[in-house]
Amino acid sequence: MKVEDTDEILGGYNPKEWDQSTGNYLVNCNDRFIFSLKNGNINSSTLSRVKVPQSAIFCNLNFGPCFGPGDLIMYYDFGQVNGCSHAQTSYEKAIRDTEGNFSITEYEVFQIKRK
Repeated sequence: MKVEDTDEILGGYNPKEWDQSTGNYLVNCNDRFIFSLKNGNINSSTLSRVKVPQSAIFCNLNFGPCFGPGDLIMYYDFGQVNGCSHAQTSYEKAIRDTEGNFSITEYEVFQIKRK
């Protein structure tokens, strides 16, 4: 996701199926991570691996992707002003300098499937 009025790109990786109909946290998995790319410079980027696997991914029909209970969240109205948030909880590092709500200008979601 591209954070509005900044040069930040935020995102995450989840190797398990994202089933939003469950309304629960996904099964434990240590391979998940979230990241930030800042200033177009790899040296100022952050990779944050999951430290609490049982609450690393939340699935709910009323939300977009949710990494942790607050680490990187897209609310149901994520396209609106302040529709996303960040607060370091279940992942090792904060991926933004400030916690709280923020707006995005665009986002992409990719699915990788094995042949």
